[in-house]
Amino acid sequence: LLNQQGGATVPLKFEVFVNGIEKTTTSGLTMTVKSIQCESSAPEDPVDVETAGSTGLRYDFATGVFIQNWKAPKAPGCYMVQIITDQDQLALTARFKVVK
Repeated sequence: LLNQQGGATVPLKFEVFVNGIEKTTTSGLTMTVKSIQCESSAPEDPVDVETAGSTGLRYDFATGVFIQNWKAPKAPGCYMVQIITDQDQLALTARFKVVK
């Protein structure tokens, strides 16, 4: 669980492999954010995904990673961010605790 300032931009960087092959396009990838209980990882309510400026999900060929600049909610609490592949429904997960 990573502490994050409310309303701050969190640069999420990750690689995706499907059947052992590195994915380099955003098609078939979905980002979700859910509010979770801070003492548990059980998902509760979905949260709207906000990006910082016009920096939505993209693949950076120079570094070989996907980048998503997620704007953390201003409300304190705990959140689970997931990137899900449509092909196999596997998810990369990160948990954040938003503080004032």
